[in-house]
Amino acid sequence: MIEVIELEVWTQPGKNHDPDLGKSITLDVLRELNLKGSVFKGIGYYPDQSHVKNLMASIGEGEINEIDFVRYCKHKRLNPSVKNEESAAAYLEYLYGRPLAWLHLPIDEGGDFLIKKILVWAAKNSFTVVHPYLLYCIVGTVMDITTIE
Repeated sequence: MIEVIELEVWTQPGKNHDPDLGKSITLDVLRELNLKGSVFKGIGYYPDQSHVKNLMASIGEGEINEIDFVRYCKHKRLNPSVKNEESAAAYLEYLYGRPLAWLHLPIDEGGDFLIKKILVWAAKNSFTVVHPYLLYCIVGTVMDITTIE
C-alpha cells in the first residue's frame, strides 16, 4: 500500500467565493497539471451549524469581535445573527479562507514533484495549500517552486 500525505487547497482570506468553486475547478486542475483524479478532489462548501458553532466559539474566546461580524453582514446584506449559517460561513471564509479541495500525495519522490507543481498552480491562482489537521500553510521557497519544468 502506498503511503500518502493528505493536504488541502484553501482560498486566501479577504474574499468570498462561489460555494462550488472547488468542484468546478477540479477537471481543469487535473488536466492542467496532468494529475490523477485521486490526487486532487474538489469539494463543495455548504453552510451548516458547524459554522455557527465556530463563529460563536471564536467570539467567546475573543478571537472575533461580534461588532465586526455585524458590520460585515450589513455591508454584504446578510442576516447579522450569529446563529445564521450563511452569515457565519461567509464571515469565517472572509476572515480565514476555506477549503476548496483535498490533496492525496504519495510520500515519495513523485509526491515531492507533485507538491511543487501544485504549489506553483496554487500561488498562480491565489490559493494556499494547508495541512488539514495542523492548519499551517505549506510553502516552498521561490527557488523550489520556480525551477519546476
